[in-house]
Amino acid sequence: MSIIRKILSQPVESLGSIGTARKNGFTRLNIYTLYDLLYHFPRRYEDRRVVSLDNIELYGKFAVCLRVNSKPSSIYAKGFPMVKFTAAEVAKSVDKGEELFEETGNQVDIVYFNSDYLKSVFKQGNIYIFYGKISSNLVKYEMVNPKFEPYHGEENNTPFYPIYRKNPVITQNMLIKSVNSVIKLISKDYDELDFLPEYIREKYNLCDTGFALQNIHNPESEKNLKLAKDRFIFEDFFLYSFALGWLKSRREFIPSHKYETDVDMREFYSALPFTLTSAQQRAIDEILGDMTAQTKPMNRLVQGDVGSGKTMIAAAAAFFACKNGTQAAMMAPTDILAVQHFDSLSVLFEMFGLKTCLLTGSLKAKEKREALKAIEDGSVDFIIGTHAVIQKNVNFHSLSLAITDEQHRFGVNQRASMESKSQLMPHTLVMSATPIPRTLALIMYGDLEVSIVNELPPGRQKIDTFAVNSSYRKRIYDFTRKLIGEGGLAFIVCPLVGEDEEDDEPLIPDAHSNAMSNMKSVKAYYKELSEKIYPDIPLGFIHGKMRAEEKDAVMEQFKNGEVKILVSTVVIEVGVNIPDAVLMVIENAERFGLSQLHQLRGRVGRGDKKSYCVLFSDNESENSKKRLDIMCKTNDGFEIAKKDIEIRGPGDLFGEKQSGNVRFKLADLALDTDILYSASKAAKEALEKNPNLDNPENYRLKQAVTEMFHSDDPGKIAFN
Repeated sequence: MSIIRKILSQPVESLGSIGTARKNGFTRLNIYTLYDLLYHFPRRYEDRRVVSLDNIELYGKFAVCLRVNSKPSSIYAKGFPMVKFTAAEVAKSVDKGEELFEETGNQVDIVYFNSDYLKSVFKQGNIYIFYGKISSNLVKYEMVNPKFEPYHGEENNTPFYPIYRKNPVITQNMLIKSVNSVIKLISKDYDELDFLPEYIREKYNLCDTGFALQNIHNPESEKNLKLAKDRFIFEDFFLYSFALGWLKSRREFIPSHKYETDVDMREFYSALPFTLTSAQQRAIDEILGDMTAQTKPMNRLVQGDVGSGKTMIAAAAAFFACKNGTQAAMMAPTDILAVQHFDSLSVLFEMFGLKTCLLTGSLKAKEKREALKAIEDGSVDFIIGTHAVIQKNVNFHSLSLAITDEQHRFGVNQRASMESKSQLMPHTLVMSATPIPRTLALIMYGDLEVSIVNELPPGRQKIDTFAVNSSYRKRIYDFTRKLIGEGGLAFIVCPLVGEDEEDDEPLIPDAHSNAMSNMKSVKAYYKELSEKIYPDIPLGFIHGKMRAEEKDAVMEQFKNGEVKILVSTVVIEVGVNIPDAVLMVIENAERFGLSQLHQLRGRVGRGDKKSYCVLFSDNESENSKKRLDIMCKTNDGFEIAKKDIEIRGPGDLFGEKQSGNVRFKLADLALDTDILYSASKAAKEALEKNPNLDNPENYRLKQAVTEMFHSDDPGKIAFN
């Protein structure tokens, strides 16, 4: 291991002055080592280049150079303690090498709430750079709770101030100091971190890692910041694309299970209470064609809209594998979805004499031991579970088919872990209800063939969707009560779990600082609804931070109608099937990606009752209105994806900047599509040029791919 890697592998507490509390704070940010700290990039920057007050637009955020002209004093206003003083804008000039400052005539009232200690910080006559929102009453300007730093000369003040993801224990200043300490430690050895071959850097005009790290944390100019960002975005996409290409090339030569038994699929089809759509049948035929080709293991993505019947496609593949005397496993992203699949498919498989078991982290110890034993000795055929399925203590008897449901929730390394559970390479089937263009799918799922399910089963309800603001709230409350009176159930989805969730900036008692004042949280809204709006109706709530058994209990009550209204986060986004649910209300709808909104809407309309979706938003931006209008006009997920790309790009399809375990440092699929295509092209070139990565110039690239999969040898990625 190189010296720089030894340094960066040290725990974060090796920096000193980091006790247990701070160590835990760093852990909450997924920072364990100095490497993690170095690659904890700012999520945004404040432009603190000094501007003149005569050239600003009011209510924006700006940096201004001010001299403190009055002694700070403590006062009370509206019950809040304040520190207040007057400062004058100054402009710098240079005369014979000496800096001179002249007042421009602009006066600014500076106000700080709940910060009495600042009385002794600001010295009358001293010059500071103040950054924040600026308002005006036509006589004076005002800044409330501005950030500040003493003026040290333009070359020493920060033009682009980094803002990191933080928490109450780990502050911005602590992160800045810690990151800069690491940069200082390794500033002479940056080359050891650069895994991109030189010819790729030159061909695609990429800066080196040292320049990129310096300017991602402390950008000297907009140009340098862009160069740094482009470099890390490119390597994010390059490494991911290269790893997928590596996996695909290796699978070409890996033996897989051969199915000898002639399985009559008509037995399976005749047991279903419905007829498969032509799209479902086509996908099944493609899957079975792959599984019986016997030339290489199947690796197929089934992509279909919400409610298109992907689960039954997976069940058909599992039936085929199990009838051949082997095991099949299905991995779902949540306990709720895993239990739902087990409840429905275990009954179906019993009809054919096939045994099914459930394996989740929430099982009791005895149940888990029994499940693990049955999986290992082969007494169960079909295993349905969560991430528990890929844990080290799970040993399959004869796994030949690995299925992952809701593929966008899983990363390529989890697919590889699933595939590693068999002596022979199992066939892999992945399912996704996130419709994306085929060209993008070939990059994001570059190791997979793609089947499209573009047809809904007959009888699926069209869900009427309405985008409304808060003025409609009472009408929606009354409408909800009416639907429940008719035997229906209702979801209400909120963007937050609790009111104490961290936002970009702290709230202050100022008219322009109400960023979260109208944000709905599950806990607070459940309390309000149950006490004030629906005291006579049984309500429940659910969110991702609850224990699995708690979530399962609430969902069971909701499914049985014991709970009529379920207040939830997006934990119910995928797969949840409640036939009596007829109303989906989504609060702060502008906060969600279109794909998320479409998935959430798909939780209703699954029975024979007319169903509705209400999107609450008080956001007046044209972009927000345009996006919600799309939801009102169509129920077609592929059409929604197409429109969303036209408006914003492909990133919003996944609802978040980072989807599942595709953990990019900076890359945003919505904004960086051009770099995505260039990086994918470069990865293909690198793989063709040196498929075994045995050239000296590819040593670090091989190491990076190895670390990505936590494997001793990238060649064993798929089956170690």
